[in-house]
Amino acid sequence: MNSEPKNHYQILGVSHTASPGQIRRVFVAKAEQFRSEPEGEYDCTLAELNNAFIVLSDAEQRKAYDLTLQGSDKVQAPPELKLNLVHLLLLVGVLGLFLGGTFLYNRLTASPEDLLTSEERAALNKKLAEEREKFISEKTYTRTESGIVSSPGDWNGDGSIKINNGNSYDAIVTLTRGTKDVYTCFVTRNSTFTISGIPKGFYYLTFSLGTQLYKDKMEFFDRHESTGFMEPFKFPGEKNDVAIANTNYYVTLHKIAHGNAKTHTQY
Repeated sequence: MNSEPKNHYQILGVSHTASPGQIRRVFVAKAEQFRSEPEGEYDCTLAELNNAFIVLSDAEQRKAYDLTLQGSDKVQAPPELKLNLVHLLLLVGVLGLFLGGTFLYNRLTASPEDLLTSEERAALNKKLAEEREKFISEKTYTRTESGIVSSPGDWNGDGSIKINNGNSYDAIVTLTRGTKDVYTCFVTRNSTFTISGIPKGFYYLTFSLGTQLYKDKMEFFDRHESTGFMEPFKFPGEKNDVAIANTNYYVTLHKIAHGNAKTHTQY
């Protein structure tokens, strides 16, 4: 389905005139929803939410981003006012009276964030960025050891696949039989893991590479690539089958010279 991507303001759900304080409060609330309800349905990803907050919470980045939106006609500049001289003089007088009262009102009702100096605001933005990184590293994402994530539990075949992940990224590896995922394991960067007990059948092996594993969903926050081997892995039978021996494969998830298996990029 093709849909126009949302801009940062739409992702956060704030107006183009929202103050830094409003942007921060909306971001914290939405990020807390992701943390407390990781299985919920959202109209954006956590990565998009974080990126939108980083850009809009920094004055210089936000100014540059607004200019790009204006260039793509996604933010329309207000129409020019066509005033004659009499209207202009009347407007100046009214604005003078209005601004005098408005300034005092704003000072009395402003939130603490709106009263910050540029240095204090920069320090606050830095603190928020640190809290965001802490939220990602401690609350949502984790590193784990290589091992089984899900399996049938009753495999007693004689086939095996030894997986060598020589990449600088971690890997989520899945065996599929027919249209069903039957086995999933996690293989950390620069390590090996063996899937054993595989019964006879035809299996396809796919894998995703990335960092910052979202363990509850077995997804990468920072995904580098998802691909799979084009040819199926064939396991003809068990030891006691006449004239049929064990089938043991050795695969690498990284490119090697003279390798005899091809992969294809899925997305």
